[in-house]
Amino acid sequence: MASSQAIPIETLVEAGQYLGNVCNALDDLTSSNPTAKLTADRYHAWDGRNTLDIQEFVGCIGNEKRRALVQSVLHSFQRDLVASPSKPNFRMGILQGDFNDANIILSEGKVSGVIDFGDTTLSWRVLDLSIAMAYAMMSSYGKNDKALSAAAAVLRGFHSVYPLTDDERKHLRLLMASRLSCSATLGAYSYQQNPENEYLLLHAEPAWKNLELLCNENFADAIDSMFRIACDGSHSDCADIGFPDPTIPDPLQAERVKEVDEPSLKKQKTASEQEHPVITFVTGNKKKLEEVKRILSASNEFNSPLAFSILNQKIDLPELQGDPLEIAKEKCALGAKEVGGPVITEDTSLCFTALNGMPGPYIKWFLEDCGHKGLNDMIAFSDDKSGYAQTVVGFCPGPGEDVVVFDGRTTGTVVAPRGSLDFGWDPIFQPDEGAGLTYAEMSKENKDAISHRSRAFGKLRTYLEKEAESIKVAIAKGSN
Repeated sequence: MASSQAIPIETLVEAGQYLGNVCNALDDLTSSNPTAKLTADRYHAWDGRNTLDIQEFVGCIGNEKRRALVQSVLHSFQRDLVASPSKPNFRMGILQGDFNDANIILSEGKVSGVIDFGDTTLSWRVLDLSIAMAYAMMSSYGKNDKALSAAAAVLRGFHSVYPLTDDERKHLRLLMASRLSCSATLGAYSYQQNPENEYLLLHAEPAWKNLELLCNENFADAIDSMFRIACDGSHSDCADIGFPDPTIPDPLQAERVKEVDEPSLKKQKTASEQEHPVITFVTGNKKKLEEVKRILSASNEFNSPLAFSILNQKIDLPELQGDPLEIAKEKCALGAKEVGGPVITEDTSLCFTALNGMPGPYIKWFLEDCGHKGLNDMIAFSDDKSGYAQTVVGFCPGPGEDVVVFDGRTTGTVVAPRGSLDFGWDPIFQPDEGAGLTYAEMSKENKDAISHRSRAFGKLRTYLEKEAESIKVAIAKGSN
């Protein structure tokens, strides 16, 4: 991408979407491969969590004003992310670590790949985005006095694929400034070690320029507003984020504000009036989150959008044993205590008739150890290959509140694996209502119509709609 003389803003949106898909894949790697996770769990100077460690190099910055600028970023990092009593709860994952235009591959103008995983670490997931946004400001598009627009475009694409939590959105500007501070400071250190290479100073100038823009308190509200609009708006049309940087005089500013900001503010007010509290779905599986959000957003008897926003969080809850319904209740109560608010949990079982319901809720470990073939081999002794898939969904409005559970089941047959192999045991389960196809061979829409998960979450959806007001009261009570 760096070799392109000019790139349209839509390409930056596409880059953000690509990065979101990379992060989904890396989340799967984080949760499924302990060796990869352990390997990535290392100290790295460029890991944003270690931003305060650049303090020892700040003295290498020759310009006093710029030294003070970096010190202000370090102060904000310490205050808001390290020492704050309400420090943010960022999601963790294996990072790509350096998603910038020099590492993004374009094929016929389309984003087709990324290289250089040398900065891979196990760290805050949001850092992959903040790094990409910071470097987008220095792309060929950003250099044309549209640095913030470039960052917002990457954010729009990423958020459409990998939705951010409130904490992650809130601290984006600081995390971007932290990355640019690291780049500029270590660049100054490198120049001190090699003063003959004046290119190092020239290369650092765009970082300084954009760091000053991000840290200018006069522009803070405008920047945060643009990032909010990037997350709220369309994923294809970028007219609402195609603004020049606030340092550039804009003769059409009044019209832009009239046409874009006022509707956006009106939209924000409407959302506030409707009060859409966040419910956390306890999972680190992005494919599962995608499926659940698709089910919960489907039309039903109410023909209205869900009155709650659904975000996910990976929490290592204890693996309980026993009856699936009791497991679900206890797990959900623990999740609400851990999150400190409303949660949804899900426990899925695959039950073989020939084994009196086993492996049941332990299917995850059986699949990991035995694979698809091993699961088939477990019932090779029997002519009865029937069974059922079960999902038990738990919902709790907050710590100490009662848990309600919803049981969804689909009967079927265990078969040799067919279809895509990237979603659990779907390839070996052929539902009775599936026209002879396994879950893995079915379209998302057809699977949603009959799946155990769809049936359980459909019951949850009905409950959330019917009890919306009482649930909101319980959530508000807990937040106070």
